Order: sequence, then structure tokens, then C-alpha cells
Amino acid sequence: MGGLMSEILDRFLSCLAELRVQFRQSVSGPGPLVPMPRAGQRGMIAARLVALYARESDRPAVAVWADELVRLLDQPALPASAATPTVEAWLEQLAVYLEELLRRCDAATGLAPLDTDRSLAELARTCEQLISAGTDSTRPVGMDVDGTDPAAVSVPSGSGQSVVLLIASVFRREIVARKLRAAQYDVELAADPEAVRSRVGRTPPVAAVLCDAAEPSRHLQRLASLGVPLTGRSSPPVILIATTAAAVARRRARELGAAGVWPAPFCITELTVLLP
Repeated sequence: MGGLMSEILDRFLSCLAELRVQFRQSVSGPGPLVPMPRAGQRGMIAARLVALYARESDRPAVAVWADELVRLLDQPALPASAATPTVEAWLEQLAVYLEELLRRCDAATGLAPLDTDRSLAELARTCEQLISAGTDSTRPVGMDVDGTDPAAVSVPSGSGQSVVLLIASVFRREIVARKLRAAQYDVELAADPEAVRSRVGRTPPVAAVLCDAAEPSRHLQRLASLGVPLTGRSSPPVILIATTAAAVARRRARELGAAGVWPAPFCITELTVLLP
């Protein structure tokens, strides 16, 4: 798959993780619920079939994306605060796209058009707009930045600790930075692995380096090649951020030698257990 489409799918995965936060019900007080819109049900069925086609066609990146769509849509109801007209319009756009994609597969053109698929790029773009406009306004009252109930979970404060971000995707970098700042971490953005190597040796000390490992930047691998310790008591932990399922991401982190993984939707409580 081409580099551009891989980037689009990666950004789309970040969007889906954020939408799952909006769609998730609070266990202690879910508030009013509404049935999942019919477009969401259609999209879930189509996404399951796309995942099947992707595996048969040896397109693992597409299968991961389709599986995430199923995870997002496979629920009978949504919090009323998340079922806005804008969300419903996007679900319709998603269902129409997936159904058209299935028609392509049935016509033997398969998933090849994804390499230059403008419709998928537009779908990802409108999803990003939905997140940017609705992350705060559609969150149920009483929910914190990670979608949890603050009465049930006490989110630790960063208390001004410095965290360095080395993340290629601007959209994902903004999501991660927003959540860290909301938890009172000082966020520093690194332009490249060389900047990280220079920073970790200076004061104030760095609590962690959060980076990705996606192509073509390969930030985590390049840090290791520059001699930056990924684990150890004398250096800040280098933590892989990922939009894939947590178990898959943890295996990837172990393979690359990272100190741990912080998976989407980037809950602060999951990060703090990785910090010294």
C-alpha cells in the first residue's frame, strides 16, 4: 500500500479511537441512551465483510482498520450526548463508503483502489473535523478527558513533569499533547530523534519520551540507532504510542525494545503506570 494511504489509514485509526471515547457509556452513570443509528448498524456489517476481504487479500493494514470500525459500531446504543446530527451524518457517509467498497470487491476490483482512494481520504478528513469540533461538546457531562467517570477513577496529575513527544502525525500529536496538558504535564515537541538525544541529557529532567514507529519516520528505531537508551534507570523511558489493539502494540513495543506502550485512546491512568 502506498505511503500516503498508509498515513491516511493511520490517522483514521486515531480518529476511531477518539470516537470510541465519545461513544463509550459511563459504567457508574450512563445517562440517557439512544439506539445506534441504522447507518451505524449498516456500517458495522459492511466493516466485518471488508475485514474478511482484507485478510483474504493479504491486506493487514486494511483489516486492522476494518476491525476498529467493528469495535466502534458493534454496540446497541449510544449516549444521547454523542448521537448528534453531525455524528449520524458521518455514520451515513461511512456506511455508504463501506457498501461501495464491498461492491468493488464483488466486482473483482478488490481492495486495490484503496491505494489512491480519494473517497477514503475524504472520509478520514471529515472524521478528523468531527473529532476536532465534537470532542468536548459531545462528551457526556461528568466525564473527564479520557471518557472515564472522575468519581470512579482518580486521574493522577502530572504536576509539571516534562514529557517529550516525537510523533510524525500532526493529528495524533495534537491529541496526545492535549491529554497530557489537561493532566498537568509539560509537553515538549521534538523535531527529530537528534533533538530527543540532545534534550534527555539536559535539565529539567524528562519523565518520558513518547514516540511512534511508523514508516517512513521510524522514530523508535532511529532513537535506538543513535544510542538513546529506550529503558533503564538512568534515562527516561521511551514509550511507544499506538492506535492498534493494545495486545498487538505491546508485542510491537517488546520487539523494538521500548519500555512500554501507550495505546489509543491514550488514557492518562495507563500512562502513569509506565512512568518511574
